[in-house]
Amino acid sequence: MVAFEDHFWGDKNAGYDVLYHNMKYGSNASKELADFIRDRASVEESYVKSLQKLARSATSVTQLGSFDPLWGVLRVSTDKLASAHQQVIQKLHDLMKELKDYGEKQKEKHKTAKEKFSSTAEIVQTIQTMTAALQKANENYYARCQDVERCRKDGSNAKDIEKAELKMKKAAEEYKGVVERREIIRNDFHYRMADTSKKFQKIEEEHLKSIVGHLESYIDAHRAGQSLIKQVHDEFQGQLSSMTVDRLLEQFVRGKGTGTDIPDVVPYEEYTMHLSNNTSPSSDNIPANHLQTQKPCPEGMLVHNVTGSLELNNRN
Repeated sequence: MVAFEDHFWGDKNAGYDVLYHNMKYGSNASKELADFIRDRASVEESYVKSLQKLARSATSVTQLGSFDPLWGVLRVSTDKLASAHQQVIQKLHDLMKELKDYGEKQKEKHKTAKEKFSSTAEIVQTIQTMTAALQKANENYYARCQDVERCRKDGSNAKDIEKAELKMKKAAEEYKGVVERREIIRNDFHYRMADTSKKFQKIEEEHLKSIVGHLESYIDAHRAGQSLIKQVHDEFQGQLSSMTVDRLLEQFVRGKGTGTDIPDVVPYEEYTMHLSNNTSPSSDNIPANHLQTQKPCPEGMLVHNVTGSLELNNRN
C-alpha cells in the first residue's frame, strides 16, 4: 500500500502544504457530492410529478368500452411507478442529510488537525528558512574561496591575500554553522514530517472510506428504486397476461350486457270490423281483442265487411 511518508519530501519541503490542503479539499468533496445528490433528487422529483400528473389525467378518461379494465391497470401501474421513484427521492434526501452531518464533522476534525500539526507546520517553515540560509552561506563561502584563488593567481601582495583568506575563513565558519543548525532542524523535521504524514494518510483513508460509503448508499438508493420499479412492471405484466381477450369480453358482457332473452316472433294479426249505418257490430262476430281496440272510422272511409268486400261509411 502507498505510504504518504515516502512521497512528500523534496528540495522545497512543500509536502506538508500539499497534504494539508488535500485534507481541506475533503470538505469541498463532501459538499460537491451533497450538491450533486440534491440535483439528482430534483430530477427524480420532476419525474415523479410528471408521472403523477399522467396518472391523474388517465383517471378522467372514460368511454373505453371493453378496454376499460386494462386502462385501469395502466393508470394504477403509473401511480405505483411514481411511488417507487418517490421512495428513491426519500433515500436521496436522507443521504444528503448524512453528507451534511459528515461535512460538519469534517470541519471540526480539520480544525483539530490544524492545531495538532501546528508544530510540524512551524518546523517546515524553519527548515525552509534554514535551507535558503544554507544556500546563501554556501554561495558566499564559494565566492570567498574564488577570491583567494584569484589573488594567488594574480600575484597579489601578501596583505591582500591574507585579507582574502580571512574573509574565506569567516565565510567557512558561517557556512559550517548554518550546516550544523540545519542538520539539527532537519532531524526534527524528518521525525515530525514522517509522523504527520502518517496521520494525514489516516485522515484521508477515513475520508475516502466515508465518501465511497456514501456513493454506495447512492447506488443502493437507485438499485432499491429499480427493484421496486421492476416489481411494478412485473405486476403490470402479470395483470396484462391474465386479462386475455376472452376475459375482457366476458367482463364487458357481465357489466354491460342487456339481457339474454331473445324476443319472440310476433305474428301478423288482421284487423277486421263489422260496421253499418243502423247496426252495431255483434260481439259474437268480433274477436275480443278487436272489441277493445276498435275505433269509429271517419266518415267516408272504406272498411271491410264480414265478407271481405269494401263498403263506404256514410254515417251522418
